[in-house]
Amino acid sequence: MTTEWAVTTGTERIALDSAGAAEVIFTVTNRATVNDRAVLDIVVEPPTDRSWFTVEEPQRLITASASVPYRVKVAVPPGAQTGTHFFKALVYSADSAPEENARYSNRVAFEVKAAEQPKKPSWIPILIGAGVLLVVVLVVVGFLVFRSSPSESPTDGAPPTGPDVTDLDVASVRSDVVAPGQQAEAVANCPAGTAPLGGGHLLRSSVGMVIDISQPSNQGWRVHGFNPGATNVDFDIEVVCGIVRDRQVVNASVSVAAGQVGTAVANCPAGKVSVGGGGAAVGLVIDTSRPAASGQGWQVRAINNTGVARIVAAQAVCAVAPSRTVATTSFTAQPNAISESVVPCPDGTVATGGGFVFNPTTGLSLFLSTPSSTKGWDVRADNRSNATRNVTAFAVCVSEG
Repeated sequence: MTTEWAVTTGTERIALDSAGAAEVIFTVTNRATVNDRAVLDIVVEPPTDRSWFTVEEPQRLITASASVPYRVKVAVPPGAQTGTHFFKALVYSADSAPEENARYSNRVAFEVKAAEQPKKPSWIPILIGAGVLLVVVLVVVGFLVFRSSPSESPTDGAPPTGPDVTDLDVASVRSDVVAPGQQAEAVANCPAGTAPLGGGHLLRSSVGMVIDISQPSNQGWRVHGFNPGATNVDFDIEVVCGIVRDRQVVNASVSVAAGQVGTAVANCPAGKVSVGGGGAAVGLVIDTSRPAASGQGWQVRAINNTGVARIVAAQAVCAVAPSRTVATTSFTAQPNAISESVVPCPDGTVATGGGFVFNPTTGLSLFLSTPSSTKGWDVRADNRSNATRNVTAFAVCVSEG
């Protein structure tokens, strides 16, 4: 049964504060007679930038005939193009093809104004004040000359010190058995006090399960897949948990026409970098889930080999992490053989996230993408074709304390 969603908001225009920030609430209603999970995303109109928006808990379980509020934060950076900007909310079911039940809200507008120019000062008050200031300066100088010199205070705006991740842990969970032709998902939750940074999957059988969702989900990591084979299968989820500075999850999605390739890139806001990430392409094979090639976010790519449009989504787990580096290695999966590569992180760092690229997808099953026991990232592929396949593995590495 297809869920009928509705998404509304009580305003058609919001006002930014002096810092360029605002919030808006969208209400999502499940009009069906069964419970379902809703995903809310933001769609913008140029020149508005999707990275200005953050959806708090973008995926929620909404019971039949119930409504749930979604809070969306807007943060417009300095230097943004002035004028009127527009955006909408998009809601769809997490477990079905988005084109089957996606709904848009009304269009919401906000104004980006030019920065105010400082007023020219009046010279008369300044000259009077200068005389008073001179007296004060002479007194202060005398005090500084005859007192002992204090130790210098830290410079304002200095980069943070100390490790970029603490309380690091890896949690795991095993899914239920998935029968032929069925789909399933599971979530590996982080210990209390920590948050998910990155994650991945391990198939119990190298063939038979297609993973089409692997992404952060509230306090854990969610993996979903479908079983097109003829035997029962199951899978494991591993999530990297920890504490990082100013953690934020950024989402982005694109609609991909039938027969086309779609790439979604979730970009971290200024001052932050991706420490992990994942994505979703329900019903498709994801051949790329990696740190973004053109920035500090996360990139997800999938080929839509169905007959209808599909949604490809990316999620970046962003944080302030000055030590962050991306390690990578490539290997060739030989015909009719299993190949594996572990990407090591530099000394003193640990992988908080990881990913992969493989293309073409024909005959190749990527049945392992998880943190390794050596603090790197492990990627394993089963090539059941008669030709070689190229696979690239990635590890996002940060300093650990």
